[in-house]
Amino acid sequence: MKENQEKYNVFESALEIPEPWYVFHHELAKEEETLHIYLEYRKGAKFSCPNCDSPGCKVHDIQDQDRTWRHLDFWQFQTILHARMPRVKCESCGKIRTVVIDWARPGSGFSLLFEYHVLSLMVEMSVAAVARKVGEHDTRLWRVFKYYVD
Repeated sequence: MKENQEKYNVFESALEIPEPWYVFHHELAKEEETLHIYLEYRKGAKFSCPNCDSPGCKVHDIQDQDRTWRHLDFWQFQTILHARMPRVKCESCGKIRTVVIDWARPGSGFSLLFEYHVLSLMVEMSVAAVARKVGEHDTRLWRVFKYYVD
């Protein structure tokens, strides 16, 4: 385990993934020019309740087996983050909710760093030009723009 963890340290450092999350696998699809980075949370991890913010909630189940977010490109490769999203059961409020992650806003298919990057490009370029540059559909980028401008 320690050997594997050491080979992913460069990804964890660059991504700034917070505990209890860590990088456990990656796949480089050279033909598609895509890097897939798989994130997992540590066994026995506890999270804050997304509903009432009560700390120390245990994982109840996994809602999504593979949720994905577009991230900033690593080298020339489009980078996709993958994670199984745990739900926690809160003893304080009794709700079962999906945890809130630090690298993306809820409902977004992009990491926060990717959103920041495209927004900074939009200052100087049209949304269509940014979409061509980053290889995304302009409709998805307009949603990011509208979220932050509203």
